[in-house]
Amino acid sequence: NLKALLLWQPGFLIRSGILVLCVLITLLVGYLHTLTGLAYEFHVFFILPVLVVSWFNGKQFGYAVAVLAAVEWFIADRSLAGDQANVLPLIFNTLMRVAIFVSGAWLIGDMRRVLMRESRLAREDALTQLPNRLEFYERGQQAFSQAQRQGASFTAVFIDLDRFKEVNDTLGHDTGDALLTAVARIVREQVRASDIPGRLGGDEFALL
Repeated sequence: NLKALLLWQPGFLIRSGILVLCVLITLLVGYLHTLTGLAYEFHVFFILPVLVVSWFNGKQFGYAVAVLAAVEWFIADRSLAGDQANVLPLIFNTLMRVAIFVSGAWLIGDMRRVLMRESRLAREDALTQLPNRLEFYERGQQAFSQAQRQGASFTAVFIDLDRFKEVNDTLGHDTGDALLTAVARIVREQVRASDIPGRLGGDEFALL
């Protein structure tokens, strides 16, 4: 679905392929612009590769494709205008295009970063960085289904900190938070990569 596509984090090879493809598209658009002349506007076709690269590869790569697109556009316009044309308007237009493309790359790159952070925070306990209740249950359902298919054993461990309320009442919530963080750190250090730890809320932890 659309949300899964937007949150998709491709690997290095796929990101490299996206970058190469968008560079080739940018070069192709510049070539087509030279063939078709000044009667057609190619703004969308130049900026789309910039936005795609910024989304999947990061805004730094988006900046590079933005500059490439602007240079391609300048070369095409210069070729179409001929040697007698005033070069200053072409340079001014190119600088404006660079500004627009770079702004788009920055905006899309930051939107991606914020969206990924918000998606992570929605499934991660803010204090302990363990999976929260929602993420724990969803991953637990997947693990349980896999265990059923494979006929493997499956263990659920619930951890409750005795007298935790007394820690908060006598030593303060900062100390209580430090205790919860320490418990989460110990759990992460002791479990295997295939295990699923989580914080269900308050002083309740769980482990699959």
